[in-house]
Amino acid sequence: MAELPPDKATKPDAGGDIAALAKGGRTNFLGFLMRLVGGLPFLFVAGRLYGASALGRFASALVIVELTAMICTLGEKRGLAQRLSDADEDGDPSHIVCDGLLTAFLAASAVAVFLWFVPAPMFPSGVYNTTDQLLVLAMPALAMTEILLAAQAYRYDVGATVRSRAIVEPWTRSLGAVAFYFMSRGSGLQLAYLAASYAALATAAWPFFRSYGLPRGWHPNPGRMAALTIRGAPLAAADAIEWGTRRLDIFILGLFATPTAVGVYYIAQQVASLPQKLKSSFDPILGPVITRALKDKDYDAIARQVCQVGFWITAMQAGIALALGIPGKAIMGLVGPRFVGGTGALAFLLAAEVVAATAVVSEAALIYVARFRNLMISIITI
Repeated sequence: MAELPPDKATKPDAGGDIAALAKGGRTNFLGFLMRLVGGLPFLFVAGRLYGASALGRFASALVIVELTAMICTLGEKRGLAQRLSDADEDGDPSHIVCDGLLTAFLAASAVAVFLWFVPAPMFPSGVYNTTDQLLVLAMPALAMTEILLAAQAYRYDVGATVRSRAIVEPWTRSLGAVAFYFMSRGSGLQLAYLAASYAALATAAWPFFRSYGLPRGWHPNPGRMAALTIRGAPLAAADAIEWGTRRLDIFILGLFATPTAVGVYYIAQQVASLPQKLKSSFDPILGPVITRALKDKDYDAIARQVCQVGFWITAMQAGIALALGIPGKAIMGLVGPRFVGGTGALAFLLAAEVVAATAVVSEAALIYVARFRNLMISIITI
């Protein structure tokens, strides 16, 4: 085996970073399986109890809510690791996180108020009621949960993500869909999603305060919050575009098709997006590892980390895509006979997820080393 150059041989954490990625990936892969078990009942209940039309209304509104919440994180989902890394020596970590939390809360709340009074973007079909509009209340919870989990991931606490995203959130949503069906059959899905969002927020907040402690001496600072917003704008745009490539089709479909057609396509997309969640399994640990290597200007280590994770994800996504695609008609039929027509869309989306795997992993490094160039590539892509 060839020896490492002297400058690389003195860096003992290169292999440790790969080990951290592998450990974090294994933990989150277990979370992926648990999220799968908890999330599939929701699709089954939504299709069988509520029907394609109600599911379509829910899906159309959810696209706007989740996209806006993603933008309102101001890039902190991935940018927080770099801010914490830069301030390791002379900054209070809890203060840095609280700046992001307050900024995200204010931004999400402002947009939620706007969408409450102007709900047309969420319901392009024009069919909705006041209970449906309550879905906008999930936006602050979604944005703040992402930041809290990013803060825990910086300290390699991937278990917080597993508990919040893989256990509490999907099971609350699935059980809530059943419970709210008897209370509000027309809007039970929206209420279940709202309950799951705040349950996930509470589950993420508990380990955060245990790990970082209370932000003593912290107070809101408009200057810091404005700087955070400006710095995070390119990241927020890249996050929104990357997320939009996977959800914009539902929004477009909602403009030209009936809620029933949107509901059928939504189920196909949800099943097809399961392999993509493997990539998100590495997100909590990949960001901190890259930012630490970037601080040392060890670009070779970053390249190794991205290549290794890209190989793992592509291999696993291809296997899962085959496992879901071959019995695709039966899987869609489990949700209901009307959903079998979405089998073709399911096969196409599964193939697209495998093709996109390496590009998405590469972006995990580009957002730190070529932020604006990556944004331009993302805009061209969308």
